[in-house]
Amino acid sequence: MDLEPIDEKLLLMINFQKGYLRFTKEVIAGDVNGDKMVDILDIQSVVDAYGMKDASIVPQDINQDGVVDETDIRLVEKNFLTKGPDAPADKQPKEKIGKKVWNTSCA
Repeated sequence: MDLEPIDEKLLLMINFQKGYLRFTKEVIAGDVNGDKMVDILDIQSVVDAYGMKDASIVPQDINQDGVVDETDIRLVEKNFLTKGPDAPADKQPKEKIGKKVWNTSCA
């Protein structure tokens, strides 16, 4: 079984005797809570973990450099309100929590 990253996609290939069965799962940079979209909940999670230094990879350390910092916030910001192709059709990314709105022009 081979597992290799391709761009922002994860490719899993399983050899079944003469052929391959291929599964792809698109991973959106910034989707730290795993709901297949990048929204205010992901930003809140990264901000809550800001400054965390951990040898183990935490989901909020998007670039996996060992610290949750400005770079990780910018990666969430880059994909803010992006919905992955395998996200539930009836769900939309949340722009705000209560009255709080993420203003990308001021970030």
